[in-house]
Amino acid sequence: MMHYLDTQVPLVTDSYTPISHADLIGEIMTNMGSNTKMLIRQNQRGTVIAGSIWLDTDETHRPSVSFVNSYDKTKKLAMAGGLNTRVCMNGSVWGDVKVFRKHTGVIDLAGYVKSVTDEAMSHSKQFSATLESFKYQPLTKTEISSLIGCMLVEEKCLSLTETAQLMREIDKPSFILEGDLDTKYGFYQCLTHVLKKSNPSSYLDKLSKVTEMFYEQA
Repeated sequence: MMHYLDTQVPLVTDSYTPISHADLIGEIMTNMGSNTKMLIRQNQRGTVIAGSIWLDTDETHRPSVSFVNSYDKTKKLAMAGGLNTRVCMNGSVWGDVKVFRKHTGVIDLAGYVKSVTDEAMSHSKQFSATLESFKYQPLTKTEISSLIGCMLVEEKCLSLTETAQLMREIDKPSFILEGDLDTKYGFYQCLTHVLKKSNPSSYLDKLSKVTEMFYEQA
C-alpha cells in the first residue's frame, strides 16, 4: 500500500486543479494550532483520504475537523467541524459539511479551511453540551432496533458489515465507554466507533448523516 503522502499529486489541467493531501492537512493544523492529533484513513493507492484532526486537550470532547479528499475525482474535497471524544477517540460531525466545489483555476484553500476550523472552534461548547445531554436520554432495545433499521434501509449510512459490527459493540464495547450503554450517548459512541473504520470515500457522508439523525432528536 502506498502512503497517502507519497502518492503523486495529479497534474493541473484546464478542467481540474487537484488539492494536495499534505497541503490540506497542513492548513487544518495551522488553523487549529500546534497541539493537535490526527486519525487518517486512505484507500489502497493513497488517492483518497478521510480523517479527523483535533485539539489534544484534557476536555472530554475536543474540537475537531473531519475531511475527505481525492486525487481521482471520485470525491470532492469536503470538510466539517465536530468533536473528538478523548477516552474512546471517536469522532463526530456536528457542523454543516462544506463541499469545496471549485476545482479549477486559483483555489483559496486557506480561506476555505479557515471558515470550517473557525466554526468548529467557536461552536465546540454548544456541540459538546448537546452530546453530553445524550447521557441522560435512555434508549430501549426497540428504539435501538428502529434506529439501526432506519440507518441501514432508509438512510443507507450503514452497510450490512457495519451493522453486524455495531451489534457486537452494543453487546460488548471494544473501547472504554463513559456513561451507560443503554442511553443515546452509549449507542452513539458505539456507532461512531464502527464508522471510523468505514471506507474513506464514504466516511464523512455517513458520519454527517447519523449525527444529523441524533441531533434532530435531541
